[in-house]
Amino acid sequence: MKNIKNNRESNIELLKIFSMIAIIMHHYAIYSGFQFENTIFINRVIIDIFGWIGKVGLSSFIIISGYFYDTTRFKIKKVVKILLEVWVYSIIGLVIGIAIKSDKLNLTNVIKSIMPNLFGLYWYTTCYLLIYIFSSNFKMIIDKTDKKRLTINIVLMLLIWSFITMIPQTRTYGNNFIYLVMIYFIGAYIKKYNVKILKENKSRIICIMIVVLAIIIYIVAMECISRNYVDYFSGIQSPVILILSIFILNIFKSFKMKNNIYINKIAGATLGIYLIHENVFLRYFIWRTLISGNKYIESPWFVIYSILAILFIFIICCIAHLFIEKILINNIYVLIEKIYHKICKKDIFIKIRKNINNFICEKEGTK
Repeated sequence: MKNIKNNRESNIELLKIFSMIAIIMHHYAIYSGFQFENTIFINRVIIDIFGWIGKVGLSSFIIISGYFYDTTRFKIKKVVKILLEVWVYSIIGLVIGIAIKSDKLNLTNVIKSIMPNLFGLYWYTTCYLLIYIFSSNFKMIIDKTDKKRLTINIVLMLLIWSFITMIPQTRTYGNNFIYLVMIYFIGAYIKKYNVKILKENKSRIICIMIVVLAIIIYIVAMECISRNYVDYFSGIQSPVILILSIFILNIFKSFKMKNNIYINKIAGATLGIYLIHENVFLRYFIWRTLISGNKYIESPWFVIYSILAILFIFIICCIAHLFIEKILINNIYVLIEKIYHKICKKDIFIKIRKNINNFICEKEGTK
């Protein structure tokens, strides 16, 4: 969710902000405990729309990462910083969970909070971190593969892990990580070959409106027939979600914007915003106790209340992250760096490094 600072483009950073707001909309829809019996019809449709909009936001984040494939440089410091950020928010969530006596307070969630990346407390962040770790290898593959072969491979991945998965009862042995890697490659392909879906933003917006209208018609129809199929096109692997993400990236990358430090700063906080409001101990407290959207499900002002609530959570989480990052995360990171440099000065570690370097030199000499 972050890229190297000097490579940041404010138009793409703005897309990150909108994508995070979309993800918050999705979490509002699935965690608020909405009861749909005898609910105002239009409000049910709105919640369903919020649900699939978030998947577009999630897909957009990885496409953005792929779009910057050629400028992203692997740094162990960034891995440590992400791991630290995830761990800090996991522990903060655990402490708050204990304080409020959360219903989610059990041994499994305590263990997950202590070792969040190992036990997948945040599945999306773990996948993102793995993609970043492999980014150098992905770049090598993308750079050395010709356009025809890369196109064929992406088309095959789309067929296997997107389109075929829409057929009921099919199994393609994929998972979320594999699918996100596929999205990463699509973002990289768009950047490498400057792919433009249609020539003008006006045409792109019209296409997005047509797709969105089709989805709304489908949702309305399923609300009338059977809610069991409402989410059919809103799964993470849905080609509809992917198509919308590609169109939206094309629109934002065509914007001409000056470097904006405020947009970049807020976009840089998106990982923290995600980690705060998606914490296992905080999400139900946020949506069911603090926001209590379900209390307003029968209100004609439900849409306005929902949008204001979503923006409120985005702003509060952003402010909280910037504060926590400044007073806690950055200071812990500085401490880790000091400990690391102190350890590296020990004779035993100097000898180990020398032996490793000698071993590498010998291997390279034998080639």
